[in-house]
Amino acid sequence: MPPCESCEYGAPEKPLMAENIEAMELWRSVKTQWRVGMSLVGLDYNVLFAMADRMEIDLSPCMLKKIQALEAATLTGVRKDHDERHRPGDQKTKKGSQSRRRAR
Repeated sequence: MPPCESCEYGAPEKPLMAENIEAMELWRSVKTQWRVGMSLVGLDYNVLFAMADRMEIDLSPCMLKKIQALEAATLTGVRKDHDERHRPGDQKTKKGSQSRRRAR
């Protein structure tokens, strides 16, 4: 699949290795399917197994490790972003918390 020139993420610096293309196709089909608590908890593996089956992708231990690596990278990015937005002493965080308390 050629990179989309209009995509906000642009083309990757390096093209995917052939052995990772199938993992990326599976990831793209499930990357919005998360278990959620106070924040993202992890990928919904029920959806992962169903989509792998539907896409006729063998969810081998190697494929599962690739998906788990993408999941871990996403969770790390989400948590880092959350931590940056909710630093102690941040006026936005304090103001937002006060607004939520008043709304209750």
